[in-house]
Amino acid sequence: MANAKWYEEDGRNLDVVLSSKAVIVRNLKGYKFPGMMDVNEKDEVIGKVKAALADLNLELISMEGIAGNTLDDLTDSQLISDFNLVEDSEGKAVMTDASRDLAVILNNNDHIKIKAQASGYTNSVYKMCENVAVELEKKLDIAFSSRYGYLGSSVYNTGLGFKLVFTIAIPGIARTGDGLDVLTRKVKAHDWNIYPFIKSDKSIKGDVYIISSNAALGTDEASVLMTGDKLIQDIIKIELLCRENLRKNRNDLLENSFYRSYGILYYSKSVDPLEALDLLGWIRLYHGYEDRTEVDINWTQINTITSQLLWQIYPGSVSGNGQSDVKYTAARIAAVLKRK
Repeated sequence: MANAKWYEEDGRNLDVVLSSKAVIVRNLKGYKFPGMMDVNEKDEVIGKVKAALADLNLELISMEGIAGNTLDDLTDSQLISDFNLVEDSEGKAVMTDASRDLAVILNNNDHIKIKAQASGYTNSVYKMCENVAVELEKKLDIAFSSRYGYLGSSVYNTGLGFKLVFTIAIPGIARTGDGLDVLTRKVKAHDWNIYPFIKSDKSIKGDVYIISSNAALGTDEASVLMTGDKLIQDIIKIELLCRENLRKNRNDLLENSFYRSYGILYYSKSVDPLEALDLLGWIRLYHGYEDRTEVDINWTQINTITSQLLWQIYPGSVSGNGQSDVKYTAARIAAVLKRK
């Protein structure tokens, strides 16, 4: 797909895993952390990193005064998850490629945050990040301690300075008895984190969760990758088993809910984002069993809509279109489903 964004591409296990992300954080020796730097020092950091990564042909986007289509593009591409990047934008920038699957975020909490992301489940995002980190370490003086490892602005970014993050959609587990409690204990037993993508006072949360590595000190990248692979593979198996059990025991409910949910999403001129997330949960539970002559939808479309909704209502979202614009939500869904 020419000029496609990463989230529009097909990936492995799209029925459960929306995205795989890797983050590597680095800081330059001899500079204060960004919160204590003046704009001239921040500009120096940007200049040094830009020169070091010149061979990668990444576009440099200043965050100062960013708005309109560029802001929407970076938000949809999930490169901006911290409102401070826009609210306090002086001396901050993003270097990124055309597909937005690779980005280098400069002068936010740390000097350098390398972020790689892909649709579905893959560990390849780590290698994408590592390649950039190695290039930087060849050409720049990176802050490193023989005792603590890579130095960061917080304990979470000190040591490895590396994190894996997976976004998963698990309506089968979430709607099966104590499924979430069992999964939470399993994840925490590996010293990883699990939490809902959206926290709401309403009962609807969209059944979308974040699974992220937690270790910063006393481990290595290989261990994080191995644990992440085991966890995600187990979660995929459990989720698909839960979906199958629900279809066996409550097929009539799932079938009706699927068609009803699709009809609302396809035809509505206005829809609440949280309601839309709940409807997508029903679609996930029955997709693959519907009559394809009546309904035309695929996993890439389901995940694209889900991701757009999540980042529209994410706390502190930088989307300029507002969290509660129900007509805007319906219009974006229609565009993905190619409603005429």
